Amino acid sequence: MFPDNLTFSIADWVNGWVDALVTNYGDVFRHISDTLLWAIVSLEGALRATPWWLMLGVVALIAVLMLFGLGKVPAIFATVIYAAPPLIRLTDLGIRQVDGEVMEAINAFGANRWQQLFGVQLPLALPSIMAGINQTTMMALSMVVIASMIGARGLGEDVLVGIQTLNVGRGLEAGLAIVILAVVIDRITQAYGRPRHEVSK
Repeated sequence: MFPDNLTFSIADWVNGWVDALVTNYGDVFRHISDTLLWAIVSLEGALRATPWWLMLGVVALIAVLMLFGLGKVPAIFATVIYAAPPLIRLTDLGIRQVDGEVMEAINAFGANRWQQLFGVQLPLALPSIMAGINQTTMMALSMVVIASMIGARGLGEDVLVGIQTLNVGRGLEAGLAIVILAVVIDRITQAYGRPRHEVSK
């Protein structure tokens, strides 16, 4: 048998630590549990309220992506799904914020819906649209490393390989290249988004 004087147990110590944790922070854990329960119930309610055809469409889309396997195509799909919402939201916001008096004047001149959209609303909403393009581009660039994990390659692959092989220099070079590219694109989209008279100054 193993010598008794060399045996020890940490059970009492662990039990005492757990009891003290529950005694001192039980309310905190209960609050966290209640918050998580509320989030889960809310998510369940949202899923139950979602139309069946929409859920089938989402499941089918996730399955149309699995068929593509690994490579650039699923990386592009993932990047678009992740990065497109800011562009959509800010474009909608820019069009909604067009001055109502301007729209009334255009209606008085007899412009149809397409003329209103392309002749007035989109040009006036251009700063907001360019801000959406800017945000979408930044979010897409933030996906380059993740996209490289499924075979998209590019600069993200250099960062990934640098991390995997502890080649800090290679990873830093690729990371700096991504940052510089993001800064350049950010400045270009901001310049296009500003009114012409501000750009000329």
